[in-house]
Amino acid sequence: MDHLQSHLKINFAQRSEAGAKPENQDTIGARIPTGYALTNKGIAIAIADGVSSSLAAREASQTAITGFLSDYYSTPDTWRTQQSAVRVIQSLNASLFGRSQNSIYGGGYLTTFSALIVKGSTAFIFHVGDTRVYRLRKQDLECLTRDHTQRIDRKTQYLSRALGADPYVDVDLHTIDVEVGDVFILSCDGIHEFIPHQEFKDLICQHKNNPEGLVNCAIDAALAHQSDDNISIQVAVIEAVGSASQNDAIHILSQLPFPPFLSPGQLIDGLSVKKILHESTRSQVYLVENEKKTLMVMKTPSVNFQDDQAYIERFVMESWIGARVQGTGVAKILESPESRTCLYYLTEYITGKTLTQLLKERGQLAIVDAVEIMEQLIRGISAFHRKDTLHQDLKPDNIVMSSKGR
Repeated sequence: MDHLQSHLKINFAQRSEAGAKPENQDTIGARIPTGYALTNKGIAIAIADGVSSSLAAREASQTAITGFLSDYYSTPDTWRTQQSAVRVIQSLNASLFGRSQNSIYGGGYLTTFSALIVKGSTAFIFHVGDTRVYRLRKQDLECLTRDHTQRIDRKTQYLSRALGADPYVDVDLHTIDVEVGDVFILSCDGIHEFIPHQEFKDLICQHKNNPEGLVNCAIDAALAHQSDDNISIQVAVIEAVGSASQNDAIHILSQLPFPPFLSPGQLIDGLSVKKILHESTRSQVYLVENEKKTLMVMKTPSVNFQDDQAYIERFVMESWIGARVQGTGVAKILESPESRTCLYYLTEYITGKTLTQLLKERGQLAIVDAVEIMEQLIRGISAFHRKDTLHQDLKPDNIVMSSKGR
């Protein structure tokens, strides 16, 4: 898929300071990938401002940013950008809400959240709360988000929407075309609530080709205007946009054919099939080896369902969930080759016997062995629950007792 390689390029800078507060409850982050990920997922930039009235504000903002930048890039290739980002944000919201409800200290995990994804020649904005996303085009500065705040009187207002506040959150979506020279600015209220709008605009225009200088000057200006909050800002200058064919990437990837039934010795995308591990009417599982002689497990969809869109959706969803869930006792999802020619996903190969085989060989387990196995299972299941995910097919055949003790 060389014709789908993106030429998108940005000049980027970011900075976050505690400011006048003893603790910095803001979190900022960005991911600027290359190659296939740049084409299919784009560049993601995100900012979160932990709600200071909640006891876990800093942890909430950190969870939102690290979770989004990790999970978004693990979503299935067949999902649209909006679908991927909103699914991830809703999942993060549910996780934060659950942690708030289960906190033994009664602390709320609340944070605002704004994200900018630039892919090809399009920018996607996702927004909850009162952090902001601006765009400067030529000399015109436009705020692309609206503050989710409720004003009580001239001096008092409160946040009306935040991640972690409710089991479901409405996410504002906005899609715009991008041009070379566009400047995108993401800021917290410690910046935009204290720097007068005209001064902020003049500052951006003056430093529009120097993101590093802009973030430093904006921090200094906020402090000069007696900002009493954390101060965070991110700046991205568009230097090159993706080609028009970039927009066809998702459609092309969604048309990947199902692989045929494979036999030992066959090659697929540089992966050599070593053994058939499992076959059923719904899927096939193979032991494969790459060019570096690393063993992996390949799962392929059954050709019986190649016209079943619901089945395809569930299959790619399965790989996404697996990529999100990480922890001791859980097999890792591995990246597929960039030149993938058909639909499948890969996991690490774990040597060892299944729990079914172990029970057949040893019969009734000693109490100490049973307790040790249960502790390992609980650690693995907890990794799923931390991502608000149920395994739904937990059985002895699916549990491998690794020779490495996990």
